[in-house]
Amino acid sequence: MNSTRIPIHVRIVIAAMALYWPILSSAARPLRRLDVVAAGTTIRVQHGSPGGGIILVGYELAMLYDAPLHRRVFRQQTADGDGAASFDLRRDLEAVSMWVAFDITSGAYGSCGSRALKLREAELPSRALRRGRANKVEAFETHFDYVYSLLVRPGVGAWEMVAGDGAAGDSDGVLNGNTNLAPEALKAVGETRAVFDEVRAGDIVAVFVPHQMGYLITAVTK
Repeated sequence: MNSTRIPIHVRIVIAAMALYWPILSSAARPLRRLDVVAAGTTIRVQHGSPGGGIILVGYELAMLYDAPLHRRVFRQQTADGDGAASFDLRRDLEAVSMWVAFDITSGAYGSCGSRALKLREAELPSRALRRGRANKVEAFETHFDYVYSLLVRPGVGAWEMVAGDGAAGDSDGVLNGNTNLAPEALKAVGETRAVFDEVRAGDIVAVFVPHQMGYLITAVTK
């Protein structure tokens, strides 16, 4: 489904994804300075840290037996001396896709969506970082049925987790329209070797919502 002509049943899926997308909040937004462009078989990232690690997370909407399939793509590579990285998937990108790149050195990020997609972006509200004793973040609270979360610690690495409402990864384990992620369940991803301990100030938290082809993001301030 890599043609620019989008079948009507896919257009219906795209329209449905727009429902209930959150409005922008006052949460702290990370420094944004990466340029991300997707075309043909390749996603190109520019203005990263020279020689630093670049993580690319993407979601593509494909169809499997007439049912929508949200396929995640994860890649990591080292930027060149100009801070650029090129991710060649060696196949045509799907007509409906979103791509978000993260600079592991600086914490900067950037994103783009395909021509057929209005990319949905929002700041992750500060209230979504539920805190407990000693103001420690105990959960990422979301109001979606399925999410993928990536936490980037500038200069250190990145950790990820997947969760579905009432299923594995949902810390409350209840089918209630909310998916809560426990930070201690985060796993090292890509070239990260450090074991995750706790959420710290300066961490970048991104929550991807594949069924709506969008993401929320914030920088932890305290």
